[in-house]
Amino acid sequence: VDDSDLFRKCEEVVFVNGEFLYWTADSGDLEYAFQTNQTIAQVNYGLGDYKFANYDYKPGFRVALGWFNALSYWQSYLQFTWMRVTGSDSTNRAEPFDQPVVGTFPQNTVLGQELATASSNIKLNYELGDLLVSRVFSPNPHLRLRLFGGFTGGRIKQSWNVTYTDVAGQEERIFNQFRFIGGGLRLGLDFDWFFSCNFYLTGKVSTAPLLGKYKNISQINADTSG
Repeated sequence: VDDSDLFRKCEEVVFVNGEFLYWTADSGDLEYAFQTNQTIAQVNYGLGDYKFANYDYKPGFRVALGWFNALSYWQSYLQFTWMRVTGSDSTNRAEPFDQPVVGTFPQNTVLGQELATASSNIKLNYELGDLLVSRVFSPNPHLRLRLFGGFTGGRIKQSWNVTYTDVAGQEERIFNQFRFIGGGLRLGLDFDWFFSCNFYLTGKVSTAPLLGKYKNISQINADTSG
């Protein structure tokens, strides 16, 4: 293998990158119901088998357009990341019937009966753009390091629907949504390690505190017609 110029060190290059991503999201405080482990006469609300809204793995993408000044070891680029992940879960009233399903949202203000089912559907939209500059280092012919920083901004939106149905067939639907739009600074490090036959191992780590506008919406609708 000719190691003299694996990274085209003596050229200026305009490049386009595309990445296929398969990932999920993680969030706390997403319990929507629990199956009590005590009888109704003994029930201590909060004790039981909790049911959580969890995200599934879904595809996403990242694209970038940039310029690499190899002679000066500087690189600048624009990139955009998009992800949409969803998840659903449900639980039913199970025997023994004196150990009911209890909702974590205040459904008892509308529903007067014990719950028969509880279900959850959740969706997260994640859209992020970056304008970054990186300094390139080549410790040896097979390794390239990039220390990068710049501006980042984006939108995060989560929508969560919870439905409770009691034993009389009455429903209560709870809608929760938050939206965040903001921007900040990003710092990070990535690397390329060349093996052979045009095969590279690539890794990246970064962090970005964001400042912006947050909005939260919560709504409860009930159908007590049975």
